[in-house]
Amino acid sequence: MADAAVNTTGQADRQAILKKLGGMRALPDAERGTATRRVALEIRALPASPDRVDLATGLANLATELVQCAAANVHGYPERRRGKYNEPSAQITMRNGAA
Repeated sequence: MADAAVNTTGQADRQAILKKLGGMRALPDAERGTATRRVALEIRALPASPDRVDLATGLANLATELVQCAAANVHGYPERRRGKYNEPSAQITMRNGAA
């Protein structure tokens, strides 16, 4: 009987974590880091299982995506895409190692 209670609680925790992961992209930038850490701690508290691995993988993928977006914004990626770095001659020069 105790195992059934643990499984029900584990499934409830899993569903709650999935819901949080699904809403992570909608959070303001200032809240994302704290929310990511909080979800990571919740995943860590789950018993070892394939579901726990899947949740951790999902969080890692989401965190990587968010970091890539932040890095692109910090490094001015939108401006580079529209500017001289998108010109064919600049791409050839960069490919040959001369910048």
